Parts: sequence; structure tokens; C-alpha cells
Amino acid sequence: MSKALVETTGPFQLVDERQQLIHSDRPTVADVGSNMFQHRAAAGQIRLLAGELQDAATDKEFAKFWAEAEGNHELAIASFLSAFGPKVAEPELPLTEPKKVK
Repeated sequence: MSKALVETTGPFQLVDERQQLIHSDRPTVADVGSNMFQHRAAAGQIRLLAGELQDAATDKEFAKFWAEAEGNHELAIASFLSAFGPKVAEPELPLTEPKKVK
């Protein structure tokens, strides 16, 4: 399952074959692997805001961030992505100690 944060490009909502609702009034976390998403994105009706969200990301969780941000689009998205955005790989530490410079 590929979760993403998406929004519609107009004042309409969409429902896919698995009954996932894309809200008309706010961004939505959804599994974007369905045919409907592919077709609607190609038609310019869905805008991808962020992809590859963590498995724990849900639309219910995003709704909490949206409510706390009181509709501030940028704040809600940034706050949500800081908690559920793609995991960044940790840099690998060297296994040996660096040589001392004399």
C-alpha cells in the first residue's frame, strides 16, 4: 500500500472503488494505488502533496492536525509530515575511529 497526502483541485470530493473518500474541503491521507487515483490525477483532479507516508499515517490522524492548525493549510501539512512523512535514512557511522592528525 502506498499512502500519500492528496487533495482535490476543486470544490468536489471523490470516492474510489474501495470507498476511500477524498475530501473537498481539506487534504486527505489515502492509498493511492487504485485505478481511480491514477485516472483522476491524470485528469488533473487530484494533486499529490506528499508521497511515501509512513504506515501509521491515517486520514483520521491528519484530521487532528487539520483541526489543531485551524485550517492553516501549510501548518497542518508541515506538522503532519514531521510526524508521518517519509522516514529519512540515518547516516551510517564509520566503524573505525578517525586517525588523529599530529
